[in-house]
Amino acid sequence: RSLRVVCPPFGVITDRETWKQFSTPVFKDMAVDQNSLVMIAERPASDRFVDGNLFSFIPGSKLQARFQFKLTKYSFQRIKARYGTPGRVNDQGTDTAIIEAARSLAASIYRILDDPSYSGNIL
Repeated sequence: RSLRVVCPPFGVITDRETWKQFSTPVFKDMAVDQNSLVMIAERPASDRFVDGNLFSFIPGSKLQARFQFKLTKYSFQRIKARYGTPGRVNDQGTDTAIIEAARSLAASIYRILDDPSYSGNIL
């Protein structure tokens, strides 16, 4: 189990071939596997982040199977809504948004592991 944060250059994730060329060696170097969770934080094109969301997520299939009802797409939507909105990123800065989102996600995963009764709500 591992949480990896990838910050690709602007526009890389919107082009499938460019994304594949970028992500394949990066994921290999980071030892990303089916137990990994990758948080992608694409930097805005300008100093002001106006539209969209900073984050997207790629959960490994084994990670999804293990935490099937506790770490769901809604968990990732909560992280995006709390830390990745343009208002939050512009107010706090991109680096702070990424750090806080990664900490929250990691804390929630540890809590799921430590407490079987925990519902999986993002901290």
